[in-house]
Amino acid sequence: MVAATATELPTLAGFDPNRLMDGYRFDLEKAKRAVSFFPNVLSHVKNSRFTRANTPFVLQEWQEILLLLLFGVVDDEGLRRFRTAYIEIPRKNGKTTLSAGIALLGLFSDREAGAEVYCAASTRDQAGLLFEITAGMVQKSELLSKESTVKKSVKRIVYRDSYLRAVASDSHALHGLNSHVVVADEVHAWTQGGHELWDVLATGCASRAQPIMLGITTAGFDQQSKCYELHEYAKKVRDGHIDDASFLPVVYGAEPDEDWKDPAIWKKANPNLGVSLPIEYLQQVCDQAGNNPSFQNAFRRLHLNQWTSQRTRWLTMEAWDACEEGQP
Repeated sequence: MVAATATELPTLAGFDPNRLMDGYRFDLEKAKRAVSFFPNVLSHVKNSRFTRANTPFVLQEWQEILLLLLFGVVDDEGLRRFRTAYIEIPRKNGKTTLSAGIALLGLFSDREAGAEVYCAASTRDQAGLLFEITAGMVQKSELLSKESTVKKSVKRIVYRDSYLRAVASDSHALHGLNSHVVVADEVHAWTQGGHELWDVLATGCASRAQPIMLGITTAGFDQQSKCYELHEYAKKVRDGHIDDASFLPVVYGAEPDEDWKDPAIWKKANPNLGVSLPIEYLQQVCDQAGNNPSFQNAFRRLHLNQWTSQRTRWLTMEAWDACEEGQP
């Protein structure tokens, strides 16, 4: 387990959790329970280049630190410090499987009576993708499958008096929720009605003792969206411009002025590079972006987590500047 003491917690993606610790402490036992749930209970559902289905879910260091902070930092009553977590990370860094595991941790291991856990997305299809991962993990676990019932037809997992359910963007049907854990998937795609959907789900956590509202996403390009609002807020909390002890910001990505062709920058933005994301693949798509300006924004947004002002670019800035220099 990643080393941590009551006085010194590890940083994560540039965020120092040791700030604003007055009234909080690190509970090693709670952290251990959360971290051990993954390799001891959960298995991978699909084959990939680096993982095989039915093998234990072994956490990477950044994932372990995230769980350590999210579930191990508590107040004097033993209740979690972080009620909202925003995780922005490029594609293929294992965010969907991690978020599925956190949803199941909230359902099975959090010891919360009548827990309501929601896998939320902007569309039914996207919400269904996350649910399929959670359902697959349950079915591959002898322990979890004995204790629960998976109802795929209604995208629901029932455990005692608690349940996990997939929900989409019909926010008018979501009022009245009593959410213990919400996993909001691919928040950058929450454009139409995204503010309302997030707010309805977040306010549904209000009466719970230690809820988690977890937003997990890649970067987007709509700077009027709820996702961009969360992105900006997360950076201000990370950098100490806003004091919000309840908000955990985890933002991996390249800065706007950093060289998007530099492998060192790829590593900075992708903590799972070489684990779930092959560096050879990243080199190939970077080369494509260099030769095809219309693909450059997609590469920078999806693989370096840089927010862009538009989905695609038809002309590089260098070419634009060259045109300008040629004017009389």
